[in-house]
Amino acid sequence: MFGKILVTNEDRNQYRSLYEKSSGGNISDDYLNSSTVRAFYNSQGEMVAGYMLNKKPNFRYLLYIPENEMRKISLSPQSDSIAEITCIWMTRKKLRPLQRYFIYTQVIIDSLNCGADFILGGSVVEKVKNIQFNILNQPLWEGISTQSQYQWVYYGKRDEILGNYCKELGRECRRILKRQKEKIFNKNSLSQFKSISASQTQCTEKREE
Repeated sequence: MFGKILVTNEDRNQYRSLYEKSSGGNISDDYLNSSTVRAFYNSQGEMVAGYMLNKKPNFRYLLYIPENEMRKISLSPQSDSIAEITCIWMTRKKLRPLQRYFIYTQVIIDSLNCGADFILGGSVVEKVKNIQFNILNQPLWEGISTQSQYQWVYYGKRDEILGNYCKELGRECRRILKRQKEKIFNKNSLSQFKSISASQTQCTEKREE
């Protein structure tokens, strides 16, 4: 797997098409042209994942917040200290867990290198929100968005993001090890059960003889 920044219109439009097909969302021409787009490819050269980084004031996540609610928001949409990671998509059936974490790690690297003090995130899927909130752990707003969906918007502080991500990686490694141990235990238990069953069958057959 490898990733790259998309610079040609053909590549960026392909990204938009795959994202919209995957998520049901949409990306405007202005937003596509003003954002950095990074895509990831498998060994066959097929685009399988990607995300966008935006540092311009047309922040996608803030546009989801109703105008009357925006007055209560502490972050200014005109601030040059804000960036957002948006339009993340993955073809999960074509990615192994380690490849997904390769992508997440690149997200963190780009977030740290973009120079912004605050990184915005958001989701309409609670499970996704719960995962991302482990890293971008400052709540900003939640409620019915301008898109008529329940939306969570949150952000992370630049000097805390890397530490939060390392903690999440540690938790995920422990979860993976636990699942592997359970698989091994279940496999061994099944083998023992089959062995005991076979022995009992043999004993039964001998008694019948």
